[in-house]
Amino acid sequence: MFSDPHRGAGFTAGTLISMNEYEADSTGALDSIDGNACGTPPKIDLEQDGSTAISGEAGESPRLFTDGAGRLCITYIGESTGVSPTPEHAYVQCSSDAGHSFTPLRSLDPAAPAAMDHSLAVGAFGPSHAAAIAWVNQVADGGGAFLFLATSSDDGATWSAPAMVPTYVLPGTTTSAPVVNPALAYDATGVLWIAYRVDDGGLSDRIVVDKSCDGGSTWSGAVLVNGSEDEIVAGTFPNMKWPMLVTDDGVAPHLGASAEATLDVFGLAP
Repeated sequence: MFSDPHRGAGFTAGTLISMNEYEADSTGALDSIDGNACGTPPKIDLEQDGSTAISGEAGESPRLFTDGAGRLCITYIGESTGVSPTPEHAYVQCSSDAGHSFTPLRSLDPAAPAAMDHSLAVGAFGPSHAAAIAWVNQVADGGGAFLFLATSSDDGATWSAPAMVPTYVLPGTTTSAPVVNPALAYDATGVLWIAYRVDDGGLSDRIVVDKSCDGGSTWSGAVLVNGSEDEIVAGTFPNMKWPMLVTDDGVAPHLGASAEATLDVFGLAP
């Protein structure tokens, strides 16, 4: 972790974040966790390339999010080694002093089954000490991929139990379509916005946005961004992926998505 108090003019020396174990064939283990009955603490191996079968071009963790005023968190997907079966979880560590010190490693979904694949953890800070982290869980090998969310009301010191976010349902079906590439942002009023790509198993990628006015407890309803269903299926718009949410001083964020040869930006309204 490197930080700079001069708005990027020059970065100071880095701070090591609890990296006390390494695997010979991986990027590194971020922390040790307790609970290994055999007496050797298991390691947390950082996932690098996505673990859900449909995660698709998943530039994996860790991911950093900050409010630009000293609060920041690192979220990542990790697997425990030294135990069987190998559990996998979404993790977070937070700092209130611009990265000089971090809270202990915390699993956001400690009750998740060991066989559940995780991918693509992202986070955002909001007003009034709010924070949120979203990630994708694949419930079973080859099964659907669903969006989960955990929230904090104390700058990331504690986190809620994860809840599944209701996501877009393809016409003619009754259950949520597999989702990938989530993005999160709070606007200035505290509304939590979420965007993601829907994977229908073909080439008709849908970019979807939703919002919550109560910190993720309820959602307003998933809305297509890159055209109507008929237009998307007909190929009127190029396939899009990797949605991103960017906020400014306005009430609603802007949403960008990567098309085949362009980056398209959409204006959102409250």
